[in-house]
Amino acid sequence: MKFKIFVLLLGFCSSTSAQTQAQACCPKSATQEKQQALWNKFQERIAEVEDFVDFLQAKDQERKLRRAAMQVAEPKLASVWDNDDDAAYDKL
Repeated sequence: MKFKIFVLLLGFCSSTSAQTQAQACCPKSATQEKQQALWNKFQERIAEVEDFVDFLQAKDQERKLRRAAMQVAEPKLASVWDNDDDAAYDKL
């Protein structure tokens, strides 16, 4: 995925019209510095997206674990929940 985004970004930055415009207003070294700055920012954003995906995966695993624990505990708790003493409260 990173590679595809990078290729798209490079394709945009390396298009003839973009290069011509950049060279017309900036010396070559300034253009390279801007491309490097853009690449650095791109890398930061990719890292943020990867962190967010990791967060979502951890959250999903936690939710699955919680559901599994509830399913395991439910039969044991059913005996506590389903008793004659509490039946009066079920009618309320």
